[in-house]
Amino acid sequence: MFLCGSAEPGRDGVGDYARRLAGSLQRRGVVVHLVATHDDAVTELLDEVQYDQGSGVPTLRIPATVGEPARATLMLEKIKEAGPEWISLQYVPYSFADSGIPWRFAATLRKIVGLAKVEIMFHELWLRNLPARDVKGRLTGLLQQWVTLRICRTLHPGVIHAHIPFNQEELASHGLDVRPLPLFANIGRMDGVIGEITQRSSNAYRIAFFSRMETPPPVLRVVRDAAAWCTENGRTLEVALLGGGKAKVSAAADSIESAVPAATVLPVGYLSPEGVSAWLATCDLAISPIPRHSLGKSGTVAAFLEHGLPVISPIVKLDRAPFFQAALNELVMEHFDAVAVGRAKAALNEGAPIFENLQKITDRFMDDLKLEVPRVSRVAERSTKSE
Repeated sequence: MFLCGSAEPGRDGVGDYARRLAGSLQRRGVVVHLVATHDDAVTELLDEVQYDQGSGVPTLRIPATVGEPARATLMLEKIKEAGPEWISLQYVPYSFADSGIPWRFAATLRKIVGLAKVEIMFHELWLRNLPARDVKGRLTGLLQQWVTLRICRTLHPGVIHAHIPFNQEELASHGLDVRPLPLFANIGRMDGVIGEITQRSSNAYRIAFFSRMETPPPVLRVVRDAAAWCTENGRTLEVALLGGGKAKVSAAADSIESAVPAATVLPVGYLSPEGVSAWLATCDLAISPIPRHSLGKSGTVAAFLEHGLPVISPIVKLDRAPFFQAALNELVMEHFDAVAVGRAKAALNEGAPIFENLQKITDRFMDDLKLEVPRVSRVAERSTKSE
């Protein structure tokens, strides 16, 4: 059973992650339930089936507005009804409390002790590395750390996972045994889906933004440098803005067109997964505004790499590797350099890095939890025995 904050499809990255992993496990014969404990997209309790590639995942969505005693009751009833062997807590502090300090939910989690074995997937930890003048942020971080470590001490998880080396190292410094579980792409590569709308001229050089459209000065500098290289080499620069709402795409387009007049901006916007894959297949390079050390927990960045695109990440806050696999770290650059981009693309085309796609992550997850297939819940097993 997966526990996450929200489960609104397409609007909550952690909920989408849990659903995709749950669906993949279902296709292996593992019975999986999903419980969204603080769902801010529903106003009433919703018991439904959500789907991933045709696999139905029973999903209970508890409104964020529900009081903690009622939340605990609803969650415990579902756990006892399903009788899972494992409970997987998909942890993000702000998913369980607007303040980012989920102390009430931490107390509720004490009630699941003994009902199942526990795995914790740490998507985020606590606020860290803030300037001394940010007193409120530093205090919030200390309280978040206290709650997070308290949850670990209370639940005694059999397995702890982290997406990025930075979080693994931080948890290990507190005496926790943490296993790496890289993030899979939120959009897998779908060969053979290129359509007329994605075609480009032979002299075009196309850069992709996907989902994250922020354009701070370091990002605009990369676009400007790429445009200068294109001008020097008789190429035309195209910037494809993929995914995101109209307002976000429009703001990014205005910012880029104003700062880099030589760039042709393609405000594509929302697309189906097949559409995103088709566009990415036509691009030469991707840009991400996510801090470099956090790239490994971005399904969007994983999608870039799976589609053969090197990634320029110009925002460097910490000197930490973004990925557990060294070959992937070499595909991330801070500045635009056409020669380095070409080398990275060649490495990608030659299959140098081993991509952690959904199937491989499912294998690793099952191995770490020692899940066997076919697996049924203990309730189903008791029902069978009683018959």
